Amino acid sequence: MGLIMFGLVFGSAVFFYKYSHRTNLSKAFALMASTLSFWGFSLFWSDYSFFSGFQWTMIQLITVFPLFVPVLLTYITYNYTRPMDLKNPPLALTILHTIVIVYFLWLSWEGRLSPFVAENGESVFRGNFQYYFPYCGYIIGSILVSLFVMIRNILRGEHFVRLHSIYMFTGVSVGGFVSVVFTLVLPLLGIHLTFFSIFGLLIFLWVTWIPLEKYSLFNADLLDFRIEMRHPKISSVILEINRFFLSKLYPNQFEVACKKFEDEIEKVLHNSGSKLVLDHRRNPESFPSYLKGYIQDIKKSLFKS
Repeated sequence: MGLIMFGLVFGSAVFFYKYSHRTNLSKAFALMASTLSFWGFSLFWSDYSFFSGFQWTMIQLITVFPLFVPVLLTYITYNYTRPMDLKNPPLALTILHTIVIVYFLWLSWEGRLSPFVAENGESVFRGNFQYYFPYCGYIIGSILVSLFVMIRNILRGEHFVRLHSIYMFTGVSVGGFVSVVFTLVLPLLGIHLTFFSIFGLLIFLWVTWIPLEKYSLFNADLLDFRIEMRHPKISSVILEINRFFLSKLYPNQFEVACKKFEDEIEKVLHNSGSKLVLDHRRNPESFPSYLKGYIQDIKKSLFKS
């Protein structure tokens, strides 16, 4: 089960990078997905002891890989609203993340951070003060700050920012909630289903990847109401969802956009129809070819090629 989960998350990370714009934002997101996949990898192998020190190392790595999620999420949150104008977060914030990461790496090196211990050849969840409060507090606190920024953008941003923020907020909140339940809450109750937190991570990664890489689904393609009939895509569903949000967030602007599209169709039909009548009067014998051109004009107006 653990290897399957690792494969799903790592495969997602490879997919994200391969089909990305290869910007620093794309690289940060793919790197975050990779660190989460190796968290699952170390969690799986922590139950095995192939040689001296192997199991201990895997147990310590369980808390090492997620350490880099807050700093990467901070960079993503700081830049997701401006994918074409990436900037570094404030230097003080980066220094703070660096100090905290170094501190937790030192605790891991000393074996004082991981909530798991080796007992009778197995990795058993025991928990400790350093794990619950400084460590989980740092990660959860960083996620909450990012969510606060996203909520602010939903309330104050223009339509491009608000739509992006809705996806980001949904992915981070749902993924974070599922992960916290399986990695923090249930272990406190003696229920150990940590691996299932991977499902929360997958939700988080896939939902947040959409606004980071598929810009056109939030601007250029959003108001292109032509139907994609020959090459149906999943992105068509996302477009319809985005249009629904747009119609609720900006009903007046959405109505204007729809009216503009309808006027363009009407104009095409009027011009093509007038041309068809004139051509038919000039040369009635060629009417079938004129009619074919008229039909093509209508198809281009209503359907994507």
